[in-house]
Amino acid sequence: FAPRRLRMRAGRRAAITLINQDVEMPHNFVLLQPGRVEAIGAASMLQATDPSAVARHYVPDDAGVIAMSPLIQPGDQYAVYFNTPKQPGEYPFLCTFPGHWVIMRGVLEIVD
Repeated sequence: FAPRRLRMRAGRRAAITLINQDVEMPHNFVLLQPGRVEAIGAASMLQATDPSAVARHYVPDDAGVIAMSPLIQPGDQYAVYFNTPKQPGEYPFLCTFPGHWVIMRGVLEIVD
């Protein structure tokens, strides 16, 4: 992801546009509650063998997911609209396509 660090104000309506500049792989954007990266990343890996997981964009059903995009194909883009968390802090984001979460991640800093 670039940039790997974003900053937004707490409790606001926001949009993040994901532009997939990869030439081969689909990617998504999943914003999480703090402390959920490992669990959601591991759960996304378990979906790699489940053919129905593609329809869920490899995003696990987890209360720690704040916002997400579908899988975006190479050359495509998608705007994710969401309400920023009301609590200031650092909220991780990642790509849940199997295996990507380990390196494709960043932080959304929420400030007052």
